Amino acid sequence: MWMARTSYMAAFIIMIVFTFSISMLLRFSHHQIFIFIVDLLQMFEMNQAIAFPAAPLLTVILALVGMEAIMSEFFNDTSTAFYVILMVWVADQYDAICCHSPISKRHWLRFYYLYHFAFYAYHYRFNGQYSGLALLTSWLFIQHSMVYFFHHYEMPLILHQHRLQRIIGDLQQNINNNNTNNTNNNQPAASPNNRQAAPQSPVETPPSPPFVDPVQVAGERTAVGVVSTAMDGVWNELNQTLTSATEYGDVDGVNSGADGGAPLLDTSVESWESLAEDRG
Repeated sequence: MWMARTSYMAAFIIMIVFTFSISMLLRFSHHQIFIFIVDLLQMFEMNQAIAFPAAPLLTVILALVGMEAIMSEFFNDTSTAFYVILMVWVADQYDAICCHSPISKRHWLRFYYLYHFAFYAYHYRFNGQYSGLALLTSWLFIQHSMVYFFHHYEMPLILHQHRLQRIIGDLQQNINNNNTNNTNNNQPAASPNNRQAAPQSPVETPPSPPFVDPVQVAGERTAVGVVSTAMDGVWNELNQTLTSATEYGDVDGVNSGADGGAPLLDTSVESWESLAEDRG
């Protein structure tokens, strides 16, 4: 029993060391490749000579080859070491690209490390017997966790953001159309008779009282009605969003960003009033 617990602890430490080393090397290689591509584009655009970053790229390539050799000695198989590196790279890309909701950022990595540790524990405990089947099983569980978190937490967040952006866009378009119509109605059309009669009348006429255009008043009332209807639609959508977020177990996930920082959409009353005043 003591040997079994010791083997699990050693497998956990080895998994942490290998995973962190592979992740750091892959991120450093991506950074160097990104810098080289940016310099290459600047060279084509500005006709400037660039220096090829040979030393950093060779360093990271040799480091990855050395890490694969060390892992091959541990697993007694080159293919298993390569597949483990590939699994870590895919998981790193999924976490950076697809995980934006707070629930996914907080819990998906825990499932990944749990399934990955199951492979290391089995391989270290049973001395590599059927390690390929164990690695395949671990990878299928990781794939299931990716699909589950994306379908249950990422996709609803994307759909809610799209709905809110569409409602705000429709509201701004309606306000702009109403302002354009009011501007066109406020411009009076001058008749030819008035143009000819104006220079022939030497007597100054007293100023007439201000004229209230009923078309303009009706247009303003229509604009107010459209704005109030759109605001009701926005508030109903926000209530549905908060209700959906409550069902997911995290209300703050809808009004928080990818990193839990600034809100995705300011839903305060002051922000809507200021938007209405600016567009009005």
